[in-house]
Amino acid sequence: MKNYLALLLSAVVLASGCSDQIVGELEAPDMSRDIEATWNTVHDVYPFFQMKHINWDSVHTVYTPRAERARGDEILPILVEMLSGLRDGHVTLSLPSGMLLSTYRPPRSQRDAALYDPFVVRKYFGGQLAVSSDKMVEYGALPESVGYIRLNTFVHGSWESEFPSALESLQNIRGLVIDVRNNGGGSTGAAGKVICRFIDAPLAEPPLYHAGHLQTSSFVQPWGPRYTGRVAVLINGACFSSTEYFAEMMKQIPSVVVIGDTTGGGGGIPEVLPLPSGAVLRIPTGEYRRYDGVPTEWNGIPPTTRVENSAVELSQGKDSQLEYAIQLLR
Repeated sequence: MKNYLALLLSAVVLASGCSDQIVGELEAPDMSRDIEATWNTVHDVYPFFQMKHINWDSVHTVYTPRAERARGDEILPILVEMLSGLRDGHVTLSLPSGMLLSTYRPPRSQRDAALYDPFVVRKYFGGQLAVSSDKMVEYGALPESVGYIRLNTFVHGSWESEFPSALESLQNIRGLVIDVRNNGGGSTGAAGKVICRFIDAPLAEPPLYHAGHLQTSSFVQPWGPRYTGRVAVLINGACFSSTEYFAEMMKQIPSVVVIGDTTGGGGGIPEVLPLPSGAVLRIPTGEYRRYDGVPTEWNGIPPTTRVENSAVELSQGKDSQLEYAIQLLR
């Protein structure tokens, strides 16, 4: 049964786009109580049943009998299949072994993941981009005084202290490109530490809902030396979660234009909740919406100006989204 579990999990990992690799055989946790616990947890906290037209009671009717007939490690694929029905890129399952399983990959993320190439980007700068110590920030300037900063993540880290240095080194340019394509998100607080450098007054966050109720607005406050030039933010379908929060807030700033393609559509605010087996379920319990009230979940954040990259052009060394931004800022 262990080999069966390893083969099945390999298929799940590959299908979901995770980079985790299985080495050797896995010890199967006792997940006999996890199906019921997961169904109850999702029932109590998940915010998107109505929007996605999901009848969670009928899910219980389908999967509980299957779980009751399952033995040992046969329960895990049933649990993953049940969660995949939520079609939510935030929903993951962490096993006691430490393996992380993703249950769904949004279509736009799958489409656009290969439509950004850092090596093509570097060609525009003659291969000369400075890189932060954690490799999460790249930056440089073109001869035409157009600056470029690439942010690979919004997960808290040393990049937060290195981003201000990158920005301040580019203060004398005529325009700035901020590239967050393929940035899968992290923390809205970390994203706010970038947004604060481009505003001169408090900026309200996008509408936040818990249990269907609009919460009191929070604000990102201006902080530190401000960049006052024109800004082009590059986005695509592989932007997710707090990167979408970032894009939506940057769109509200008059000096900013957002270029590229609609983001992946991950509006949920996830929490991690334990299951009886020791596995941990990550599930959204609230949501951010766009300023126009449309759910970010599934819908994503559209750009100000839509420019599509193509695999053919990238193979020829051409990044249309970056070229449009550079031309706009010149």
